[in-house]
Amino acid sequence: MAVTPPLDNVVHIDIDPGVLAEAVHAEYMAWSDAGNLDEPGLRSAREVVACMAAELPREAVITNDAGNFAAFLHRFWRYEIPRSQVAPTSGAMGYAVPAAIGAKLAQPERPVVAVVGDGGMLMTGQELETAVRYGIDITVIVLSNGLYGTIAMHQARRFGRCQAWISARSTSRPMPVRWAPAA
Repeated sequence: MAVTPPLDNVVHIDIDPGVLAEAVHAEYMAWSDAGNLDEPGLRSAREVVACMAAELPREAVITNDAGNFAAFLHRFWRYEIPRSQVAPTSGAMGYAVPAAIGAKLAQPERPVVAVVGDGGMLMTGQELETAVRYGIDITVIVLSNGLYGTIAMHQARRFGRCQAWISARSTSRPMPVRWAPAA
C-alpha cells in the first residue's frame, strides 16, 4: 500500500497561484489528518499518532528512527513549532532513543518523545540506562511488528524472501515494555 498523498488526481487551473496552493494544501491536510482516515491496515498506527496529538503539548520534541512505522508518524503528526522534529536523514535505525536524550539535554524545558520501532529499540535501547542514570526525562513509544520490517520488506521485494517475513514474525520477540520496571 502506497503511503503518498493523493495529489496525483488533483487537476486545478486558476489564474491566481495562491488559490491552487490553498486547494493542494487543503487536500494534503485532509489526507494527513489522523482523525480522518478510513483505510484498512492503518488504524493502529494512526491511533498511536492521534493519541500523541491529544496528549502531548505542541512544543514537544519528537525524535524517530527509520523504519516502516515512521511513514505513519510523518503522515499524521503535525510539527507546528520550530525545532520540534529530530529524525535521521540516512535511514538510520537506532537513532530515536539517543536523539531523544540529546534533545532533552539541549532543551530540558520541553517534553521529548522518542518514537521507535522494536528493531531500532533493540539497537540502542540500552541508552535508556543512561537516561535513567542521569535523570534525563524522556518518553519512548515503541511500535512493534516483531521484525526489522523495512529490511524484510526490501528482502521480500528484491529476493522474494517472503519466508523471512513469516518466520521472523513467528519467533519469540523481545518485549520492551518489560524494560520499564528496570528503569
